[in-house]
Amino acid sequence: MTSFKQLFARLNQVFAANRGNALFALFLTLLCETVGMMCFFLPSLMLLTHGAGAFNDVFFALLLVFCALVVWVLFQYGFLVLILRMVRREFVTLGYVFYGFRSLRRTLPLAAVVAGAVCLLSFAFAVLSHLLSARLGLALPADGMAQFAALGKSVRFVGVMLAAYLLLLVAVGIHFVFIFYVHYDRAEGNLLSLFGKSARLMRGRRFRLLGLALRAGARNLALAAVALLAVLFVPATNEAGSGGLSLVSALCNLVYLVNVYTALLRMYFAVPVLYTDAVSPTLDVRVPDGDSVVLAEAAALLAGGEDADGAAGDGAEPPRDGE
Repeated sequence: MTSFKQLFARLNQVFAANRGNALFALFLTLLCETVGMMCFFLPSLMLLTHGAGAFNDVFFALLLVFCALVVWVLFQYGFLVLILRMVRREFVTLGYVFYGFRSLRRTLPLAAVVAGAVCLLSFAFAVLSHLLSARLGLALPADGMAQFAALGKSVRFVGVMLAAYLLLLVAVGIHFVFIFYVHYDRAEGNLLSLFGKSARLMRGRRFRLLGLALRAGARNLALAAVALLAVLFVPATNEAGSGGLSLVSALCNLVYLVNVYTALLRMYFAVPVLYTDAVSPTLDVRVPDGDSVVLAEAAALLAGGEDADGAAGDGAEPPRDGE
């Protein structure tokens, strides 16, 4: 198995070679996700706020939220394919951000399943949160003086529940973090088998992935935290004599945003780096003359061993739409 140090060195290498294009692709992806999701969220919000609360209004509002999540998953699919191709040193263009829409017939079912799973998990957690809040008596009282204490208690409860929800998403989702890559490489399998292959590839690699992602983004996250503290303590007013402080605040905001996006992008690169090592591990072997030889084993992990002599053994790349 490739050492953690070698994986991190490869991550730094591929990130340095693709930093500019990857950052631009990330901004484009976030922009498209925001616009695409707002096209569904705004009508959903209107149905919930201006509707009569009838079953039809709630149903169509939730359906629009589901469609917004599907759009988000499709854009994430395209961006992850783009990052994977960068790690593999294959040809990429910004058009790969829309890869999920270009091959919609085979990516839409996966996007619908992932969006549906997120919706079900979110709904179950929302119901649990509501039951717990009712059990703890967190409803705001009618007395105005008592509302402040109850409001603070409710805010703390919401913060704890959101943190627990994120931990639950990570704990469940980390088993299937390779699903988009597996689907891209082996699109002929049914969805259940793709989820199973992703889980098998992640076996024994969960903590390695967490460590790799956290180490990849640690320095930039620390710089972002320092910049954020500076933003909170440096006044950003435009009063007379405060122009210098205002400029410092703006620079701190810029440093914060750049480092947050850089940390996020480096953590994105950690997943395909580990995935490529999982399906084609690199081994250092000593030969009699003392030289180190690097062997690349094409492990038939994606096929689960069933087509090792066929699809993986001939050395040919799996077919992909539009290539």
